[in-house]
Amino acid sequence: MKTEIIAVGTELLLGQTVNTNATFLSQELAQIGYEVYYQSVVGDNESRISELLEIAVDRSELVILCGGLGPTEDDLTKQAVANYIGTKLRTDDDALEKLTRRIQSAGRVLTENNIKQAQYIEGGEVIKNDRGLAIGSLTKYKNVYFLLLPGPPSELKPMVKTHVIPKLIELLPNQNLLTSKVLRFYGLGESGIADKLNDLIVAQTNPTIALYAKENEVTLRLTAKGILEKENLALIQPLEQEIIARLKEYFYGYGEENSLSQELFKLIPKESIIRIEDYFTEGRLGLSWQKVITSQASGVKLFNQNSNDELVLVDKSGDIVPKPYTTTTIKKIYSDDLSAPSGDIHITVLGDQYLEKSGQFYEAEVWAIISLNQEIFIKKSIFANNYDSVKNQSTLDITAFLLSVLKEQEQKANKHSQNA
Repeated sequence: MKTEIIAVGTELLLGQTVNTNATFLSQELAQIGYEVYYQSVVGDNESRISELLEIAVDRSELVILCGGLGPTEDDLTKQAVANYIGTKLRTDDDALEKLTRRIQSAGRVLTENNIKQAQYIEGGEVIKNDRGLAIGSLTKYKNVYFLLLPGPPSELKPMVKTHVIPKLIELLPNQNLLTSKVLRFYGLGESGIADKLNDLIVAQTNPTIALYAKENEVTLRLTAKGILEKENLALIQPLEQEIIARLKEYFYGYGEENSLSQELFKLIPKESIIRIEDYFTEGRLGLSWQKVITSQASGVKLFNQNSNDELVLVDKSGDIVPKPYTTTTIKKIYSDDLSAPSGDIHITVLGDQYLEKSGQFYEAEVWAIISLNQEIFIKKSIFANNYDSVKNQSTLDITAFLLSVLKEQEQKANKHSQNA
């Protein structure tokens, strides 16, 4: 079904508010088979809203308007749509009762402008607002549906997920369901992944393949269309397996909201201790991990020591180790760092940074040294970009390195238990 999203609000045009609702709606609609063809933003002006409606009804089957359902004079969306289709506004009794209770409990008097929040377009269907007071509505005019939603994302998102999506699924003529799986990759860019999957991308029908390049990683969405979710997942499975087989060394997990750090801490036992000596990322590595530790309440203890000063390496004889470093040299120096209890992790990050003549372009040689379970793991990486990008990319790279080390350790442990 051809869909159009109109965000209403002068604050959006002035750049005072970011239009996150359009992004959220587009993602949710795509999941159930609605195709968003157009998006627009209009200020709190009834004549301009009407102009957009005139355009929208000629090209779309579902027109979604976000915002402008509140109690103030510039909340004009409901009235603009009602005037456009030649009908009136009605008051929903349940919404009015909720509104009255809320206002009286706050010691205020119910005014006429407050009642606007309980009104909907005559002939339409009321959509409950579980988080706020301004109700939504769904109205059909000729061959076009008008869906009115509140502007605050804290109200719009739960309304869409709980009440709107089920209604929209019922409107679809063929009742097709879209099912998606999101695969996440690190260490290979969008063009590299596209090249390795070129034959699959060219031949795609159902399911489809969509690549999205994000900062320092790539996500890949597989989407199948069918009647039942079970059938869709069966369509996705062989394609998913083939893709992972080709990109195994870069694949790290699933999900829209996932991250390397989240996957990492799934493998770190609770009550483990991590010690970081960071001489390059300026504490970004530890900070990114601490956020996940806090959000997951994992019980992992993180000790993060960071310094902008360069660490001077010395060997067992007390002599300064000359640069450039080598893996062999670093392994010798850190071979004594094997006394930590089993399961505890000690990480040292070293880096040399060189500024190019442009004054903005940096090249950095970064070493990550991991001590875990009586073993030393070392990785050298070269990064070239602006200052912040080099720091952020090295943070992700070290996270990915530790994740790969832990996966290898887990595989060894599983193999050992099977052979025992």
